[in-house]
Amino acid sequence: MRGSRILVCAPQTPFVRGGSEVLVEQLVSSLRAQEYKTDVVSLPFQDWPHEALIRSASIWRMLDLDKLYLPADAVIATKFPSYYVQHPNKIVWLFHNYRQIYDLYDTPYGGYSRRRTDDLQASQWIAVNDREFLLESQKILAISENVRNRLRKYLDLDAEVLYPPPPMQDRFHCKDYEPFIFVAQRLDPYKRTDLLLQSVELVEGDFKVLIAGTGPDETRLRDFVCEKGMENRVQFLGRITDEELIDYYARCRMVYYAPFDEDYGFTTVEAFLSHKPVLTASDSGGALEFVEHKTNGWIASPLPGEMAAGIREIIEQPDYAGRLGEEGYRKVRNLSWASTMARFQQIFTELHL
Repeated sequence: MRGSRILVCAPQTPFVRGGSEVLVEQLVSSLRAQEYKTDVVSLPFQDWPHEALIRSASIWRMLDLDKLYLPADAVIATKFPSYYVQHPNKIVWLFHNYRQIYDLYDTPYGGYSRRRTDDLQASQWIAVNDREFLLESQKILAISENVRNRLRKYLDLDAEVLYPPPPMQDRFHCKDYEPFIFVAQRLDPYKRTDLLLQSVELVEGDFKVLIAGTGPDETRLRDFVCEKGMENRVQFLGRITDEELIDYYARCRMVYYAPFDEDYGFTTVEAFLSHKPVLTASDSGGALEFVEHKTNGWIASPLPGEMAAGIREIIEQPDYAGRLGEEGYRKVRNLSWASTMARFQQIFTELHL
């Protein structure tokens, strides 16, 4: 019932703010708006060296949130290792598990290799405990089919998909289709901003690329732009305000979002709410649950030449971009926090809260 005490559990990497942090904030504010007494349990997350990673996970396991002075009626755990927490009414809304030992294992983006004994031991420890502690849950939700499929593949567990709407969903809109590609993401290697830059190098025409965000890959990306003499075509915006983000979405002709096997990604939905087509890759994970090739965007193999074809097709035809964008909007227009909260309320009722 409303008035129940709900704790949202979320690890935090200090000084890093991304989609997961935003989603936690939205979940908490939405629960409070429904008159649930809601608070956040957050612990700093350290994943290197392996001993620190296991210690971070073990600390979560030591938390019994049913034994507080004001005990929680339920907890909602989010990403690894917050679902290690103990509570009889544990609900998991899985943003992602520790991908480095699952889908990113032995890839350039994961940092773990089966050839290293300590990597193998750490991954085995996590996988065994992941399954055991997830099985304690009264309900397992996943933010996308992609996250659900990973649970099935690696842990033989099932989940119900509950898509989260993006923050500020009612503020996105369309002003125009100006000749620029907009990118809004953390500049990490697995986000593959470099793939866009390599593709743009192959496309002639009077258009620009505007990149919002910062991250560890920024220096390498800037060096590439200088090396290729593309300074007049590519602009790094750094951190931007919410108002600027909405405005760039509203004015761009297309949005690039082609990470490697992403969990979900607000970018696709934000672009569609702005009536803009999305250029993505055939291995980009969650984006593929929304983007349909030549219907509301463009899906290409993660190769510069293939991506360049999509850029040419859309950037040169603003009317075509508009038609794709309208189809994208129709795809996501019914996503809302109202429907998300309605599902949580059903779950709370099933738990007799």
